[in-house]
Amino acid sequence: MFIGSSISQIVFSETITKIGYMAFYNCKGLTEIVFPDSVAQIEERAFWGCEKLSAITFGNNLKIIGKDAFGLCRSITSLNLPSKVEEIGNGAFAYCYRLTSVNFSDNLLSIGKEAFKGCSDLQEVQIPSHVYEIGQGAFWNCNAILGFTVDVNNGFYASDERGVLYNKDKTSLIQYPHGAEYIYNFDIPNTVRTIEERAFEAINIGCVTMTHVTTIKNNAFIESPISTLKLSNRMRSIGTDAFHYAWLHTVYFDGAQEQWAAVSIAEGNDELQNANFYFSGNTGTDYIPGDINGDGALNNKDLNRLMKFLAGDDVEVVEAVLDLNGDGNVNNKDLNRLMKYLAGEDVEIY
Repeated sequence: MFIGSSISQIVFSETITKIGYMAFYNCKGLTEIVFPDSVAQIEERAFWGCEKLSAITFGNNLKIIGKDAFGLCRSITSLNLPSKVEEIGNGAFAYCYRLTSVNFSDNLLSIGKEAFKGCSDLQEVQIPSHVYEIGQGAFWNCNAILGFTVDVNNGFYASDERGVLYNKDKTSLIQYPHGAEYIYNFDIPNTVRTIEERAFEAINIGCVTMTHVTTIKNNAFIESPISTLKLSNRMRSIGTDAFHYAWLHTVYFDGAQEQWAAVSIAEGNDELQNANFYFSGNTGTDYIPGDINGDGALNNKDLNRLMKFLAGDDVEVVEAVLDLNGDGNVNNKDLNRLMKYLAGEDVEIY
């Protein structure tokens, strides 16, 4: 063990297969490392706090980078991970402040919690096709990120033209890029139901519209300069400190005041509660989801009415409830969703 040693260089044996727990922890004089191809694993905190370490050459057979392995290595500016790397542990490169670019391996499977948290100079993140897990806070406080780009063949995550990171079906918005070009209005896609923790932390956006979101998690908009918020009557819960220290002053709620009162709002949201509220009263709020003909009941009459509407017949419908699956379109997918719902299957309609 070389914990706290003043060594500046390391020559590894060509037979070594892993670098052990805290092996070179806090070696503040270490500037460069060249790993042999024999090294397959770098364990927890192996090089944590090596603040002068600026050059790393990984061996071709490296598979696992452990928890906090290179945390607080403040001089690293770029990373080129070899093709066999499958796992990046929790906090593995957290607070590597000068890190600007990372080249992930195509075989990467998981990025741990807070793996790159606090890498304030990191500008772009490209998620390869095989990544199935991105831990909570993996890119929190990465204030220079211009956008996330997810490989189109990835089965678990997706991104959009703004570089926003979502889960695959875009029902959860995971993170808005901190360094993206400023826009005043951002309309969250209709597929999104959940805004994840710290998704918009300190994001400089003027107005956010969310028409289908039901859940805003803890700290989602903490310290954000957002001034205007547009919510729908689908909203059900808002987590702790979701709008703490936000600059919010106006909220438009597409529903009645009684419906807003039914929303579960956790502590730490004074900025939200004290904003100026405007209620639509009845925009979409007097209708039952799936009540296509507007008669106050949900049954096969609505199914028949929707079938006629989709066939092009001149029939009256309640337009506010046509998009039953919330994907922003009205088509046979909505018809199938209503059929399943009326048949008693466990599906959700909007």
